[in-house]
Amino acid sequence: MPAGDSPMTAVSQDGLPTRELGINVIGNVTSNTGLGVHARNMIRVLQARGVPISVFDVDPGLGRAGRDATFAAYRVQTPDELPHRINFFVLHPPALFSLAAAFPDAFVRTANLNVGLLLWELGTLPATWIPGLAVLDVIGAATHFVASAASSMLEGPPTISIPCPLHLPERVVPSRPRFGLPDQATLFVLSFEPNSDMRRKNPFAAIEAFRRAFDGKGPQQLIVKLNNAAGQGGAHPAVAELSALCDGRPDIRIIDQSLAYQDVLSLYASCDAFVSLHRAEGLGLGLMEAMALGKPVIATAWSGNMTFMDHANACLVGYELVPVDGSLPVYRRAFLGEGARWADPRVDEAAAWMKTLAGDVHLRSSIGAKAKADMARHHESAMRGHFVDEIRAIAEQRSFLRKRPARLTLPIGQLWDAADTRAATTAAKFRRQLQRMAQRRVLWRFRRGHSTPDVD
Repeated sequence: MPAGDSPMTAVSQDGLPTRELGINVIGNVTSNTGLGVHARNMIRVLQARGVPISVFDVDPGLGRAGRDATFAAYRVQTPDELPHRINFFVLHPPALFSLAAAFPDAFVRTANLNVGLLLWELGTLPATWIPGLAVLDVIGAATHFVASAASSMLEGPPTISIPCPLHLPERVVPSRPRFGLPDQATLFVLSFEPNSDMRRKNPFAAIEAFRRAFDGKGPQQLIVKLNNAAGQGGAHPAVAELSALCDGRPDIRIIDQSLAYQDVLSLYASCDAFVSLHRAEGLGLGLMEAMALGKPVIATAWSGNMTFMDHANACLVGYELVPVDGSLPVYRRAFLGEGARWADPRVDEAAAWMKTLAGDVHLRSSIGAKAKADMARHHESAMRGHFVDEIRAIAEQRSFLRKRPARLTLPIGQLWDAADTRAATTAAKFRRQLQRMAQRRVLWRFRRGHSTPDVD
Protein backbone atom coordinates (compact mmCIF):
# COMPACT_ATOMS: atom_id res chain seq x y z
CA MET A 1 0.00 0.00 0.00
CA PRO A 2 1.13 3.61 -0.44
CA ALA A 3 3.43 4.75 2.30
CA GLY A 4 1.82 7.50 4.31
CA ASP A 5 3.14 9.79 7.01
CA SER A 6 3.68 7.08 9.61
CA PRO A 7 7.03 7.27 11.43
CA MET A 8 9.84 5.53 9.64
CA THR A 9 13.57 5.51 10.10
CA ALA A 10 15.68 5.78 6.97
CA VAL A 11 19.28 4.62 6.87
CA SER A 12 22.09 6.57 5.24
CA GLN A 13 24.98 5.05 3.32
CA ASP A 14 27.15 5.05 6.41
CA GLY A 15 24.55 3.02 8.30
CA LEU A 16 23.42 5.85 10.59
CA PRO A 17 19.71 6.70 11.02
CA THR A 18 18.49 9.76 9.12
CA ARG A 19 15.50 12.05 9.49
CA GLU A 20 12.18 10.93 8.02
CA LEU A 21 11.48 11.96 4.45
CA GLY A 22 8.48 11.09 2.31
CA ILE A 23 8.42 11.69 -1.45
CA ASN A 24 5.68 11.57 -4.08
CA VAL A 25 6.97 10.38 -7.47
CA ILE A 26 5.02 11.81 -10.41
CA GLY A 27 5.81 10.49 -13.87
CA ASN A 28 5.05 8.07 -16.70
CA VAL A 29 5.69 5.27 -14.24
CA THR A 30 3.82 2.49 -16.07
CA SER A 31 4.93 3.41 -19.59
CA ASN A 32 7.36 1.63 -21.92
CA THR A 33 9.27 4.84 -22.61
CA GLY A 34 12.66 6.12 -21.53
CA LEU A 35 11.03 8.46 -19.01
CA GLY A 36 9.08 5.51 -17.65
CA VAL A 37 12.25 3.48 -17.15
CA HIS A 38 13.95 6.44 -15.43
CA ALA A 39 10.95 7.01 -13.13
CA ARG A 40 10.96 3.37 -12.03
CA ASN A 41 14.71 3.41 -11.48
CA MET A 42 14.48 6.56 -9.37
CA ILE A 43 11.79 4.86 -7.25
CA ARG A 44 14.25 2.02 -6.67
CA VAL A 45 16.84 4.50 -5.43
CA LEU A 46 14.35 6.02 -2.98
CA GLN A 47 13.36 2.58 -1.76
CA ALA A 48 17.00 1.61 -1.29
CA ARG A 49 17.39 4.70 0.90
CA GLY A 50 14.34 3.71 2.96
CA VAL A 51 12.29 6.71 1.83
CA PRO A 52 8.48 6.38 2.09
CA ILE A 53 7.02 6.86 -1.39
CA SER A 54 3.75 7.32 -3.19
CA VAL A 55 3.28 7.24 -6.96
CA PHE A 56 1.06 9.15 -9.36
CA ASP A 57 1.17 7.74 -12.89
CA VAL A 58 0.79 10.11 -15.85
CA ASP A 59 -0.28 8.70 -19.21
CA PRO A 60 2.14 9.87 -21.95
CA GLY A 61 -0.43 9.10 -24.66
CA LEU A 62 -0.16 7.06 -27.87
CA GLY A 63 -1.03 3.86 -26.01
CA ARG A 64 2.23 3.76 -24.08
CA ALA A 65 0.86 3.62 -20.51
CA GLY A 66 -0.01 0.54 -18.45
CA ARG A 67 2.96 -1.51 -19.64
CA ASP A 68 4.70 -2.00 -16.27
CA ALA A 69 2.89 -2.64 -12.98
CA THR A 70 5.99 -2.96 -10.78
CA PHE A 71 4.94 -0.18 -8.39
CA ALA A 72 1.17 -0.54 -8.63
CA ALA A 73 0.88 -0.96 -4.85
CA TYR A 74 2.15 2.58 -4.33
CA ARG A 75 -0.11 4.30 -6.84
CA VAL A 76 -2.86 6.80 -6.07
CA GLN A 77 -5.63 7.77 -8.49
CA THR A 78 -5.55 11.57 -8.22
CA PRO A 79 -2.91 14.11 -7.20
CA ASP A 80 -5.00 15.09 -4.15
CA GLU A 81 -4.37 11.65 -2.68
CA LEU A 82 -0.59 12.06 -2.63
CA PRO A 83 0.35 11.91 1.06
CA HIS A 84 3.78 13.53 1.17
CA ARG A 85 4.77 17.17 0.95
CA ILE A 86 7.76 16.64 -1.33
CA ASN A 87 7.00 16.05 -5.01
CA PHE A 88 9.53 14.48 -7.36
CA PHE A 89 8.60 14.96 -11.03
CA VAL A 90 10.07 12.72 -13.73
CA LEU A 91 8.21 14.26 -16.65
CA HIS A 92 8.60 16.16 -19.88
CA PRO A 93 8.33 19.84 -18.82
CA PRO A 94 5.03 20.61 -20.65
CA ALA A 95 3.33 17.71 -18.84
CA LEU A 96 4.74 18.96 -15.53
CA PHE A 97 3.47 22.50 -16.17
CA SER A 98 0.03 21.27 -17.17
CA LEU A 99 -0.32 19.18 -14.02
CA ALA A 100 0.78 22.05 -11.80
CA ALA A 101 -1.68 24.41 -13.50
CA ALA A 102 -4.56 21.93 -13.20
CA PHE A 103 -3.86 20.88 -9.60
CA PRO A 104 -2.36 23.86 -7.76
CA ASP A 105 -3.45 22.54 -4.37
CA ALA A 106 -1.44 19.34 -4.77
CA PHE A 107 1.56 20.66 -6.65
CA VAL A 108 1.93 24.34 -5.82
CA ARG A 109 0.22 25.56 -2.66
CA THR A 110 0.63 22.73 -0.14
CA ALA A 111 3.86 21.16 -1.36
CA ASN A 112 6.86 21.79 0.87
CA LEU A 113 9.27 21.13 -1.98
CA ASN A 114 8.97 20.47 -5.72
CA VAL A 115 11.90 18.68 -7.35
CA GLY A 116 12.04 18.06 -11.09
CA LEU A 117 14.38 15.63 -12.84
CA LEU A 118 15.18 17.50 -16.02
CA LEU A 119 16.07 15.30 -18.99
CA TRP A 120 16.45 17.84 -21.78
CA GLU A 121 18.47 17.30 -24.94
CA LEU A 122 19.78 20.76 -25.84
CA GLY A 123 22.23 23.22 -24.36
CA THR A 124 19.54 25.91 -24.07
CA LEU A 125 16.05 25.85 -22.58
CA PRO A 126 13.01 27.10 -24.51
CA ALA A 127 12.18 30.64 -23.38
CA THR A 128 8.49 29.76 -22.99
CA TRP A 129 9.41 27.10 -20.41
CA ILE A 130 11.26 29.46 -18.07
CA PRO A 131 8.13 30.83 -16.29
CA GLY A 132 6.76 27.31 -15.84
CA LEU A 133 9.98 26.06 -14.26
CA ALA A 134 9.35 28.54 -11.45
CA VAL A 135 7.03 25.91 -9.97
CA LEU A 136 10.15 23.86 -9.17
CA ASP A 137 12.17 24.56 -6.06
CA VAL A 138 15.00 22.27 -7.16
CA ILE A 139 16.21 21.22 -10.61
CA GLY A 140 17.65 17.72 -10.71
CA ALA A 141 20.21 17.19 -13.47
CA ALA A 142 20.94 13.64 -14.57
CA THR A 143 23.96 14.75 -16.62
CA HIS A 144 26.61 17.46 -16.70
CA PHE A 145 25.09 18.62 -19.98
CA VAL A 146 21.66 19.25 -18.43
CA ALA A 147 23.21 20.85 -15.34
CA SER A 148 25.06 23.35 -17.52
CA ALA A 149 21.90 24.31 -19.44
CA ALA A 150 19.81 24.70 -16.28
CA SER A 151 22.33 26.61 -14.20
CA SER A 152 23.16 29.01 -17.03
CA MET A 153 19.53 29.91 -17.82
CA LEU A 154 17.63 29.70 -14.52
CA GLU A 155 18.13 32.25 -11.76
CA GLY A 156 15.75 30.77 -9.22
CA PRO A 157 15.90 27.06 -8.34
CA PRO A 158 19.23 25.49 -7.41
CA THR A 159 20.50 22.69 -9.65
CA ILE A 160 21.65 19.47 -7.99
CA SER A 161 23.07 16.27 -9.44
CA ILE A 162 20.63 13.34 -9.64
CA PRO A 163 22.40 10.61 -11.62
CA CYS A 164 20.11 7.95 -13.06
CA PRO A 165 20.93 4.35 -12.21
CA LEU A 166 20.36 1.53 -14.67
CA HIS A 167 18.41 -1.43 -13.35
CA LEU A 168 18.51 -4.33 -15.79
CA PRO A 169 16.19 -7.32 -15.41
CA GLU A 170 17.80 -10.56 -14.35
CA ARG A 171 18.77 -13.20 -16.88
CA VAL A 172 19.09 -11.05 -19.99
CA VAL A 173 20.56 -13.54 -22.44
CA PRO A 174 21.44 -13.31 -26.14
CA SER A 175 19.24 -15.34 -28.47
CA ARG A 176 19.81 -14.82 -32.18
CA PRO A 177 17.35 -17.59 -33.12
CA ARG A 178 14.66 -15.77 -31.12
CA PHE A 179 14.93 -12.83 -33.56
CA GLY A 180 15.83 -14.80 -36.68
CA LEU A 181 19.37 -13.42 -36.75
CA PRO A 182 22.29 -15.28 -38.40
CA ASP A 183 24.84 -16.88 -36.09
CA GLN A 184 27.97 -15.97 -38.05
CA ALA A 185 27.24 -12.34 -38.95
CA THR A 186 28.64 -9.27 -37.21
CA LEU A 187 25.52 -7.47 -36.05
CA PHE A 188 25.14 -3.75 -35.41
CA VAL A 189 21.93 -2.50 -33.78
CA LEU A 190 20.34 0.91 -33.43
CA SER A 191 17.18 1.53 -31.45
CA PHE A 192 14.95 4.56 -31.02
CA GLU A 193 11.39 5.75 -30.58
CA PRO A 194 10.16 7.77 -33.59
CA ASN A 195 7.84 9.79 -31.32
CA SER A 196 10.99 11.23 -29.71
CA ASP A 197 11.83 13.08 -32.95
CA MET A 198 13.35 11.32 -35.94
CA ARG A 199 15.81 14.09 -36.78
CA ARG A 200 17.10 14.18 -33.24
CA LYS A 201 17.51 10.41 -32.99
CA ASN A 202 18.97 10.50 -36.52
CA PRO A 203 18.75 6.85 -37.62
CA PHE A 204 19.42 8.02 -41.17
CA ALA A 205 23.07 8.75 -40.35
CA ALA A 206 23.59 5.30 -38.83
CA ILE A 207 22.05 3.63 -41.87
CA GLU A 208 24.19 5.75 -44.20
CA ALA A 209 27.33 4.90 -42.20
CA PHE A 210 26.57 1.19 -42.52
CA ARG A 211 25.99 1.52 -46.26
CA ARG A 212 29.35 3.29 -46.64
CA ALA A 213 31.15 0.72 -44.51
CA PHE A 214 29.79 -2.41 -46.18
CA ASP A 215 28.62 -3.32 -49.66
CA GLY A 216 26.01 -5.85 -48.59
CA LYS A 217 28.04 -8.87 -49.65
CA GLY A 218 29.85 -9.55 -46.36
CA PRO A 219 28.81 -11.12 -43.06
CA GLN A 220 27.56 -7.87 -41.50
CA GLN A 221 24.03 -6.78 -40.74
CA LEU A 222 22.37 -3.69 -39.30
CA ILE A 223 19.30 -4.16 -37.09
CA VAL A 224 17.00 -1.12 -36.81
CA LYS A 225 14.69 -1.47 -33.79
CA LEU A 226 11.74 0.94 -33.52
CA ASN A 227 10.02 1.31 -30.15
CA ASN A 228 6.31 2.23 -30.09
CA ALA A 229 6.19 2.35 -33.88
CA ALA A 230 2.49 1.49 -33.96
CA GLY A 231 0.28 4.10 -32.29
CA GLN A 232 -3.46 4.32 -31.98
CA GLY A 233 -3.65 5.88 -35.43
CA GLY A 234 -1.68 3.12 -37.17
CA ALA A 235 1.97 2.70 -38.05
CA HIS A 236 4.27 5.64 -37.55
CA PRO A 237 5.38 7.25 -40.85
CA ALA A 238 8.94 6.40 -39.87
CA VAL A 239 8.34 2.74 -40.73
CA ALA A 240 7.64 3.48 -44.40
CA GLU A 241 10.39 6.10 -44.57
CA LEU A 242 13.05 3.79 -43.21
CA SER A 243 11.85 0.86 -45.30
CA ALA A 244 12.27 2.96 -48.44
CA LEU A 245 15.74 4.05 -47.32
CA CYS A 246 16.83 0.44 -46.75
CA ASP A 247 15.27 -0.91 -49.95
CA GLY A 248 17.67 -3.08 -51.88
CA ARG A 249 19.82 -3.84 -48.83
CA PRO A 250 18.76 -7.19 -47.34
CA ASP A 251 21.58 -6.79 -44.81
CA ILE A 252 19.60 -3.99 -43.13
CA ARG A 253 16.61 -5.29 -41.17
CA ILE A 254 13.85 -3.28 -39.51
CA ILE A 255 12.11 -4.64 -36.39
CA ASP A 256 9.03 -2.55 -35.65
CA GLN A 257 6.93 -4.94 -33.56
CA SER A 258 6.46 -4.20 -29.87
CA LEU A 259 8.77 -6.12 -27.54
CA ALA A 260 8.86 -6.46 -23.77
CA TYR A 261 11.72 -4.60 -22.09
CA GLN A 262 13.63 -7.79 -21.36
CA ASP A 263 13.28 -8.88 -25.00
CA VAL A 264 14.64 -5.54 -26.22
CA LEU A 265 17.67 -6.05 -24.00
CA SER A 266 18.01 -9.60 -25.27
CA LEU A 267 18.13 -8.17 -28.80
CA TYR A 268 20.95 -5.83 -27.79
CA ALA A 269 22.77 -8.73 -26.13
CA SER A 270 22.45 -10.74 -29.36
CA CYS A 271 24.29 -8.11 -31.38
CA ASP A 272 27.97 -7.18 -31.50
CA ALA A 273 27.78 -3.38 -31.30
CA PHE A 274 25.24 -0.60 -30.67
CA VAL A 275 25.02 2.55 -32.81
CA SER A 276 23.60 5.98 -31.90
CA LEU A 277 24.43 8.84 -34.22
CA HIS A 278 22.04 11.12 -32.37
CA ARG A 279 22.06 14.87 -32.74
CA ALA A 280 21.18 15.36 -29.06
CA GLU A 281 20.44 13.19 -26.02
CA GLY A 282 19.30 14.24 -22.56
CA LEU A 283 20.86 11.06 -21.18
CA GLY A 284 20.91 8.16 -23.65
CA LEU A 285 19.17 5.17 -22.07
CA GLY A 286 19.80 2.79 -24.97
CA LEU A 287 23.50 3.60 -24.90
CA MET A 288 23.64 2.90 -21.17
CA GLU A 289 21.83 -0.41 -21.61
CA ALA A 290 24.14 -1.60 -24.37
CA MET A 291 27.24 -0.62 -22.40
CA ALA A 292 25.93 -2.40 -19.30
CA LEU A 293 25.52 -5.52 -21.45
CA GLY A 294 29.18 -5.29 -22.45
CA LYS A 295 28.71 -3.99 -25.99
CA PRO A 296 30.91 -1.39 -27.71
CA VAL A 297 28.80 1.65 -28.60
CA ILE A 298 29.43 3.90 -31.60
CA ALA A 299 27.98 7.25 -30.56
CA THR A 300 28.02 10.98 -31.23
CA ALA A 301 30.42 12.58 -28.74
CA TRP A 302 27.97 15.29 -27.66
CA SER A 303 25.21 15.95 -25.11
CA GLY A 304 24.03 13.94 -22.11
CA ASN A 305 25.73 10.65 -22.98
CA MET A 306 29.14 12.23 -22.38
CA THR A 307 28.47 12.02 -18.63
CA PHE A 308 29.13 8.25 -18.74
CA MET A 309 31.02 7.86 -22.05
CA ASP A 310 34.63 8.59 -22.90
CA HIS A 311 37.21 7.56 -25.48
CA ALA A 312 38.20 4.48 -23.47
CA ASN A 313 34.76 2.90 -23.01
CA ALA A 314 33.05 3.90 -26.28
CA CYS A 315 33.64 4.49 -29.99
CA LEU A 316 33.05 8.23 -30.13
CA VAL A 317 32.22 10.07 -33.33
CA GLY A 318 33.05 13.72 -33.99
CA TYR A 319 30.51 16.31 -35.09
CA GLU A 320 29.78 19.83 -36.22
CA LEU A 321 27.30 22.03 -34.32
CA VAL A 322 24.45 23.09 -36.59
CA PRO A 323 21.15 24.96 -36.04
CA VAL A 324 18.44 22.80 -34.49
CA ASP A 325 15.76 21.86 -36.98
CA GLY A 326 13.76 18.90 -35.68
CA SER A 327 10.65 17.16 -36.91
CA LEU A 328 8.67 17.87 -33.72
CA PRO A 329 7.70 21.47 -32.87
CA VAL A 330 9.65 21.46 -29.62
CA TYR A 331 12.84 20.93 -31.63
CA ARG A 332 12.23 23.63 -34.23
CA ARG A 333 13.94 27.00 -34.48
CA ALA A 334 10.55 28.76 -34.43
CA PHE A 335 10.06 27.43 -30.90
CA LEU A 336 13.65 27.42 -29.63
CA GLY A 337 15.04 30.58 -31.21
CA GLU A 338 17.83 31.06 -33.71
CA GLY A 339 20.67 30.34 -31.31
CA ALA A 340 19.79 26.71 -30.56
CA ARG A 341 22.36 24.19 -31.81
CA TRP A 342 22.81 20.45 -31.86
CA ALA A 343 25.39 18.02 -33.25
CA ASP A 344 25.62 16.72 -36.79
CA PRO A 345 27.77 13.55 -36.51
CA ARG A 346 30.50 12.74 -39.00
CA VAL A 347 29.18 9.76 -40.91
CA ASP A 348 32.57 8.75 -42.33
CA GLU A 349 33.98 8.41 -38.81
CA ALA A 350 31.09 6.17 -37.84
CA ALA A 351 31.60 4.06 -40.96
CA ALA A 352 35.29 3.71 -40.09
CA TRP A 353 34.39 2.52 -36.59
CA MET A 354 31.99 -0.05 -38.06
CA LYS A 355 34.71 -1.43 -40.33
CA THR A 356 37.21 -1.56 -37.47
CA LEU A 357 34.87 -3.33 -35.06
CA ALA A 358 33.70 -5.79 -37.71
CA GLY A 359 37.29 -6.83 -38.33
CA ASP A 360 38.59 -6.95 -34.76
CA VAL A 361 36.71 -9.17 -32.32
CA HIS A 362 39.31 -8.54 -29.61
CA LEU A 363 38.78 -4.78 -29.80
CA ARG A 364 35.02 -5.29 -29.55
CA SER A 365 35.58 -7.43 -26.48
CA SER A 366 37.96 -5.01 -24.74
CA ILE A 367 35.85 -1.89 -25.33
CA GLY A 368 32.72 -3.79 -24.28
CA ALA A 369 34.36 -5.02 -21.09
CA LYS A 370 35.47 -1.49 -20.20
CA ALA A 371 31.96 -0.18 -20.92
CA LYS A 372 30.35 -2.83 -18.70
CA ALA A 373 32.71 -2.13 -15.80
CA ASP A 374 32.20 1.64 -16.04
CA MET A 375 28.42 1.30 -16.17
CA ALA A 376 28.50 -0.94 -13.10
CA ARG A 377 30.38 1.78 -11.24
CA HIS A 378 27.95 4.42 -12.51
CA HIS A 379 24.99 2.36 -11.32
CA GLU A 380 26.53 1.72 -7.91
CA SER A 381 27.22 5.43 -7.42
CA ALA A 382 23.74 6.45 -8.57
CA MET A 383 22.07 3.92 -6.27
CA ARG A 384 23.68 5.59 -3.25
CA GLY A 385 21.15 8.38 -3.78
CA HIS A 386 23.19 11.26 -2.38
CA PHE A 387 20.55 13.61 -3.78
CA VAL A 388 18.17 12.41 -1.06
CA ASP A 389 20.39 14.06 1.55
CA GLU A 390 20.46 17.27 -0.51
CA ILE A 391 16.67 17.29 -0.86
CA ARG A 392 16.29 16.77 2.87
CA ALA A 393 18.66 19.64 3.65
CA ILE A 394 16.98 21.98 1.15
CA ALA A 395 13.54 21.09 2.51
CA GLU A 396 14.68 22.09 5.99
CA GLN A 397 15.97 25.41 4.60
CA ARG A 398 12.82 26.10 2.56
CA SER A 399 12.61 29.70 3.78
CA PHE A 400 15.77 30.55 1.81
CA LEU A 401 14.30 29.47 -1.51
CA ARG A 402 12.56 31.78 -3.93
CA LYS A 403 8.82 31.92 -3.38
CA ARG A 404 6.79 29.87 -5.85
CA PRO A 405 3.92 31.44 -7.82
CA ALA A 406 0.53 30.74 -6.26
CA ARG A 407 -0.71 29.25 -9.51
CA LEU A 408 0.51 28.53 -13.02
CA THR A 409 -1.69 29.79 -15.81
CA LEU A 410 0.33 28.76 -18.84
CA PRO A 411 -1.82 27.92 -21.89
CA ILE A 412 -1.08 24.55 -23.48
CA GLY A 413 -0.53 26.30 -26.80
CA GLN A 414 2.69 27.82 -25.47
CA LEU A 415 4.01 24.37 -24.62
CA TRP A 416 2.74 22.11 -27.42
CA ASP A 417 2.55 23.37 -30.99
CA ALA A 418 -0.94 22.58 -32.31
CA ALA A 419 0.38 22.72 -35.89
CA ASP A 420 1.82 19.27 -35.31
CA THR A 421 -0.87 16.60 -35.49
CA ARG A 422 0.75 14.10 -33.12
CA ALA A 423 1.69 16.76 -30.56
CA ALA A 424 -1.81 18.22 -30.74
CA THR A 425 -3.39 14.79 -30.30
CA THR A 426 -1.20 14.00 -27.31
CA ALA A 427 -1.94 17.39 -25.74
CA ALA A 428 -5.70 16.96 -26.27
CA LYS A 429 -5.66 13.50 -24.65
CA PHE A 430 -3.61 14.83 -21.77
CA ARG A 431 -6.07 17.69 -21.23
CA ARG A 432 -8.96 15.20 -21.17
CA GLN A 433 -7.06 13.10 -18.63
CA LEU A 434 -6.61 16.17 -16.43
CA GLN A 435 -10.30 17.02 -16.77
CA ARG A 436 -11.35 13.52 -15.70
CA MET A 437 -9.03 13.70 -12.70
CA ALA A 438 -10.42 17.11 -11.76
CA GLN A 439 -13.98 15.75 -11.94
CA ARG A 440 -13.04 12.81 -9.73
CA ARG A 441 -11.45 15.23 -7.27
CA VAL A 442 -14.66 17.26 -6.95
CA LEU A 443 -16.73 14.09 -6.48
CA TRP A 444 -14.23 12.70 -3.97
CA ARG A 445 -14.36 15.88 -1.89
CA PHE A 446 -18.18 15.88 -2.01
CA ARG A 447 -18.32 12.30 -0.78
CA ARG A 448 -15.84 13.01 2.01
CA GLY A 449 -18.01 15.86 3.24
CA HIS A 450 -21.31 13.95 3.19
CA SER A 451 -22.32 10.79 5.01
CA THR A 452 -25.22 9.92 2.71
CA PRO A 453 -24.83 6.82 0.54
CA ASP A 454 -23.98 7.10 -3.15
CA VAL A 455 -26.96 7.55 -5.42
CA ASP A 456 -26.94 6.47 -9.06
